[in-house]
Amino acid sequence: FDLAQRGQADEAQRNMELAVQWDTNSGDIWQAKAALLTGLGRLSEAARAYLSAAERDPRNGAALAMRAGLAFAEAGQNAEAEQALRLALQRDPDFHRAAYNLGLLLAGAQRLDEAAVMLATAEKTAPREAEYPYA
Repeated sequence: FDLAQRGQADEAQRNMELAVQWDTNSGDIWQAKAALLTGLGRLSEAARAYLSAAERDPRNGAALAMRAGLAFAEAGQNAEAEQALRLALQRDPDFHRAAYNLGLLLAGAQRLDEAAVMLATAEKTAPREAEYPYA
């Protein structure tokens, strides 16, 4: 990250690729790679790295899958975003933030019945979240 902040993005990425090669099973390294790629504006690649991190880190798999979904959505890859958000909910059915974001994604695709189910799920799971009923 230090190299990227100093304008040496190519060197930062080379170092990150080397780290991934050294320890391909580390969810933390894949997550760091995803964060670096996000900072470089390479959202599709970042999303795929977040999915790799989710596969390798069962403790944080749901949150990492949701990050992948958000990155895919920001990159305009809505089908991939939906898959990643559904993966987050498979990993943690009570993950209200993933249900909420999936509901918003579905609403944007005019899949309103499915969106309503996801938004209702989010609201039911976390009734104190103020924005859920308004979505």
